[in-house]
Amino acid sequence: MLSNRESLAIAELLIYIPLLLVTILVLARHGRSKSLGWIYLFSFVAIRISGAAVAIASAKNPTNDGLDLWTGLLDSAGFGPLIMAGLGLLKRIIDQTSTHVRSQGQNKVVEVMKSHTIILRRLIKRFEEKTAANSRRSRLIELIQIPALIAEILCIVGETNTTESEHSQAESQIKASIIIFLVIYLTLCVLAIYSAPDISKLPREERLVLFAVFFALPLLCVRMLWSLLTVFGHLVPFSKTNYNIVARVFMVTLEEMMIVIVMCYVGFGVPKVSLR
Repeated sequence: MLSNRESLAIAELLIYIPLLLVTILVLARHGRSKSLGWIYLFSFVAIRISGAAVAIASAKNPTNDGLDLWTGLLDSAGFGPLIMAGLGLLKRIIDQTSTHVRSQGQNKVVEVMKSHTIILRRLIKRFEEKTAANSRRSRLIELIQIPALIAEILCIVGETNTTESEHSQAESQIKASIIIFLVIYLTLCVLAIYSAPDISKLPREERLVLFAVFFALPLLCVRMLWSLLTVFGHLVPFSKTNYNIVARVFMVTLEEMMIVIVMCYVGFGVPKVSLR
């Protein structure tokens, strides 16, 4: 008879394998140069498939400590790419609105009027400042990939060290990675709220991308809460080794699947961004 964890892993395989094919099609549709969000989404789905496969193998071989280690590693490594997928989609929106505003500021007729009219000069200056702000937000998202990578490394190293003697150091590394991911998630929330007024500048199809980001925020919050309770809470239902399967499904599995499905839908609903 299958255990609860084994049943959950099989269910994840049945859902994520088709989604992997969908993410590949989305990447092929948009191209790698403008698909930062969907590249991370593809990475997340691939990690979840690998984790489910290893979890099934671990259930079949309960004495194999190596499989248990890889199960924990792959389980912990998935959260980072999911947050970065949201940031990648938000970067697409910021780049779109930045391009839109910039095209207005470079009109030669407006430049002539700007040189003769104080009011127009002030208005156009505000547009130029907005463009610079958009560029800074886009650049910030690119830079956030560095602490995200550091958090992933800390998480992997921490999970590896849990099998060794230095448990306190391993716990510190895992806690540090969760704190970094929390800061990245809060940054995503702030950038999304700050970018919301720009929705009026977007084509109708592109508004789906911003909807996907805001749809993901509360789900990511629940997923973030699970990680915080697992690492800092020391509660039995959220134990890394003996967690409650129902809590896991409703705080991790369903949230992650819904985010992936919505982002894949948006990937087919928005047009390819042409290089400028």
